[in-house]
Amino acid sequence: MKLVVIFLFLVLNQLNAYWLGTCIKANCEDALKLCNGCYGEHGCKSCVSSLNLECIECVNDIYNKNDLDIIGSAAYMICDSQDSLQVNACHLFCRGQYIKTGNCIDNQNIPICQCNNNQQTTIGTKLATLSSSSTTTTTKTKTSPYILNLDFKSKLNVSFQHGNYPILSLPNGDLLRSSDMNIQIWDTEKGVIKRNLTSSIIHPWLLGLLSNGDLVATYGGLLMNQILVWDMNETSKEPVKRILETHFPMGCLTVLKNDDLAFGPFFNRGNEEDTLDIMIMDSKNGLIKQRLVGHSKIVRQLIELSNNRLVSCSDDKTVKVWNLLNGTLIHNLQHPERVESVALLKNGQLACGLYNGHIHIWNIDDGTYVRTIFISKYPTERLKVLNNGYLLGGSSFGYLKIWNPDDGTLKSSFDTNQLILRMEFLSNGKLVTSSNDDFIVWS
Repeated sequence: MKLVVIFLFLVLNQLNAYWLGTCIKANCEDALKLCNGCYGEHGCKSCVSSLNLECIECVNDIYNKNDLDIIGSAAYMICDSQDSLQVNACHLFCRGQYIKTGNCIDNQNIPICQCNNNQQTTIGTKLATLSSSSTTTTTKTKTSPYILNLDFKSKLNVSFQHGNYPILSLPNGDLLRSSDMNIQIWDTEKGVIKRNLTSSIIHPWLLGLLSNGDLVATYGGLLMNQILVWDMNETSKEPVKRILETHFPMGCLTVLKNDDLAFGPFFNRGNEEDTLDIMIMDSKNGLIKQRLVGHSKIVRQLIELSNNRLVSCSDDKTVKVWNLLNGTLIHNLQHPERVESVALLKNGQLACGLYNGHIHIWNIDDGTYVRTIFISKYPTERLKVLNNGYLLGGSSFGYLKIWNPDDGTLKSSFDTNQLILRMEFLSNGKLVTSSNDDFIVWS
């Protein structure tokens, strides 16, 4: 009889559990599982959508409090412990509220998702928590480096509780990192926060540096509705120089040599102001100077080349080379999979990291294909060029591999056994990788 009650309860509730239907339809289980270390609703949503854009609706529905069931004084998600998708969704739901984990359990014949911060104590999710506008989190650091094998000799591991956010290295060796509420400036030698850039506007996201050292930061998360320009040298008075208004969702930013801002579109919600065009904005007044029209899906990365050229890679399986002087398309490089990342090699060729783990090398001058390097069966989401010309490839699945792009030979390989969602070089040459809940400084 008990099993019948549970079954009927699941059937009736899953008819209204929009997250279950949308998550199954978009095949989001892998993305939910990979983001099991995220913290905060915004961070968890960003993590899932960065791995699979089609899962935006799924992860939004997971956090829709209207789909929760009120049991006593608490609101619960209904979940089946025998369904791995629902188990992963439950865990993500709890992590979104800064709770350590979530488990699908049977509570008085009702299958619920229960959040808990340790193995002994479980807590329900109060409705007040779901509508809270801010959450206080703690930051812990591990500042003692330890020795590793392979080519990665040592590392500094710094833990935090804010989810997947962009990072940016500063000329002085410090590291910028967005968080839910502010922008953190980290001392990468000691593993401590030196300063927080805090404003009344929340959810800083994309970061870039102007030629004079000012910081450009977009706010509002992926929806991006405001841009703040910070004076990084101002510590006593108001450090915000100006605020630029915008209303288009953008997923990547590069600061051009003339200090214009190039934004790559993240998605189109169907609103009139949304676009899949690349936008070139004047960083002084926020005016749109140019629109580069041609991509049909989100743009993952933008890099500026010499001779007024811009390269963009996209989920539409193309890499496009643009003329920034007149906005015309120079080359349209077709690929078999969506293109996650691009990097300009020392020899002037272009490396393109694909979702299927391959890297395609192109002659950027005439648009001809050169060769393919097989990195892994996992997506190659990050590419960096080393000083010796070798190519470093990284994936959210945790690998770091160094290749000779001239002949495709593997020079070094290392499995970090954790997510790699961001990758950046510091001014001292050390590599920083960032996951949902820590960043690591490698040397």
